[in-house]
Amino acid sequence: MDLNLTPEQRDLTEAMADLFGKRSGPDQVRACLHTQFDEQLWRHLTDVGLLSLALPEEHGGLGRALLDAALVCAEGGRRLACVPLAESIAAVRLLARLGPVAEPALAAALDGTVTVLAIRPAEDGVVARQPWGAAADAVVALDGEDLVLAPGRLPHPIDSLGFLGLGDRPVRPAEGRTVLASGDAAVAAFTTAQAEARVLTAAVLGGLAAQALQIACDYARQRHQFGVPIGSFQAVQQQLAGCCIDVEGTQLLTYETAWLMDQDAPDAETRALMAFLHAATVAVQTSERALHVHGGYGFTTEYDIHLYLRRAKGISVSQGDPQALWEQIGRSLVREA
Repeated sequence: MDLNLTPEQRDLTEAMADLFGKRSGPDQVRACLHTQFDEQLWRHLTDVGLLSLALPEEHGGLGRALLDAALVCAEGGRRLACVPLAESIAAVRLLARLGPVAEPALAAALDGTVTVLAIRPAEDGVVARQPWGAAADAVVALDGEDLVLAPGRLPHPIDSLGFLGLGDRPVRPAEGRTVLASGDAAVAAFTTAQAEARVLTAAVLGGLAAQALQIACDYARQRHQFGVPIGSFQAVQQQLAGCCIDVEGTQLLTYETAWLMDQDAPDAETRALMAFLHAATVAVQTSERALHVHGGYGFTTEYDIHLYLRRAKGISVSQGDPQALWEQIGRSLVREA
């Protein structure tokens, strides 16, 4: 594996950094905290064809890899983009793999219909607290042994710490519901898409953690105490140096996992879950330490860093109890051994 980005990937990263830098960020987040969804940003992303980036060319995509989509998600995470990047990219890739039955839904998604993957299977016909569930026009979900497309948008998001547009999405019965696949084929398709969504969410968290660290470093250079920048204090330096190691480590794990999934690695699902959980831990810890560098100011809403901590904590529990998910990894590794 070559850990260096290709020239095309560097160009993509720079373009996405410029796009999200201009159209997302703390000011835009504050402007849409009530709705928890940035409709203008979403329209722009669909207009530039972002969702088709990692689709095969035969489906009208650019044929780029999952790793390229992860680089895009990382830049969105840096700027707290209030749109379903990971969930929508995973959903359109799944729809493309399902063939003719999903072609109308795929075309609608690429045209701007907000379509997200339900990261957890439905329970009693409902996907509980689905990220961006209140913003979605349609949800692709595993309901028992059926993979279904359930249309409809909720009127209001659930008020949440991480401003993730959470919503409880009923998928059975639902007017206009479409069964996309059933049985083992449905479960296998969902498992693959779930792993992709998890590694893309890990990329979002990696970008978020990197920007939280950058905010802390900038503040440590600007804030003076006893006549010198607080960044000159060894205690502050040690905290930030530890965060830097953690952030680079989680980015490496995430990008390696995305690369391996592009190579059809047999243990992709376990690796993707591991990447997500590690990224969630690092994002929360880095945001907490960055907030502490700000001292008492960090807890006020005027400072941007609190937005990063809120989003990190919200995403970290968005896919269920982290401890239960770590135990799931342990059981999987034991079975393999």
